[in-house]
Amino acid sequence: ICQSACISACEKDGRWHRALGLLRSLADGGDRPDLTSCNAAIGACAKDGLWRVAMMLYDATVENGITPDVISVSSVMSTVENAKQWSLALVLLSSMQQLKIRPNNICSNV
Repeated sequence: ICQSACISACEKDGRWHRALGLLRSLADGGDRPDLTSCNAAIGACAKDGLWRVAMMLYDATVENGITPDVISVSSVMSTVENAKQWSLALVLLSSMQQLKIRPNNICSNV
């Protein structure tokens, strides 16, 4: 819980590199990151326009057996939209249907 709070603080402060470091240290320490930690790290990267890194974190979240939620998807969709990566936005929208995640306003406006 403490690590998740620290990653969230990094997200709010725009310190994406620190958020990624904390997420990595959590995994290296043998703990499994939770959805809150992953969402905060994705959000930190998305806020800085790092769409490739945000997408990579989203994919890693899914690969690690963590089911994304609307926050995960909308964060990545927002940043891929800003990068004009429309095909990725459509892939993410499709994944929401498969995961039975209801789109929010951010997703619907992409």
